[in-house]
Amino acid sequence: MSLEVRVDEGLCISAKRCIYLAPAVFDLTDNGQAEIIDATAMPEDDLIEVARQCPSLAIIVVRDGEIIVGED
Repeated sequence: MSLEVRVDEGLCISAKRCIYLAPAVFDLTDNGQAEIIDATAMPEDDLIEVARQCPSLAIIVVRDGEIIVGED
């Protein structure tokens, strides 16, 4: 079972909370948007909790085709 994690660039407000909470997973693009650099760098349950803390709900987490966090 693995997670698919992505960032909705249209929702990302560059709050950087994801980068603060999971710097091995997220970074900023040149445009200041969050991006995934290594979704396997932390346990899945922890990554789900980080996604839930995104203030703009820009992080989408999918497990086995089911959206766990966010909207598609």
